[in-house]
Amino acid sequence: MATPKVDLEAGIGCGLCREPCPNILELRDDKAWVTNPDGCKACDCRQAADSRPVTAV
Repeated sequence: MATPKVDLEAGIGCGLCREPCPNILELRDDKAWVTNPDGCKACDCRQAADSRPVTAV
């Protein structure tokens, strides 16, 4: 499993990436931050990456 990364410049602060990955990502100052990179086993990070309005995850 790949480690999730967030492009802070590309993120628009919509927060939609947190829906499939609430234990991995946290919103801070309208930007998503990876707070638990090892938690991907319990969520669908690929869905978070593929279904967002921009390619920030």
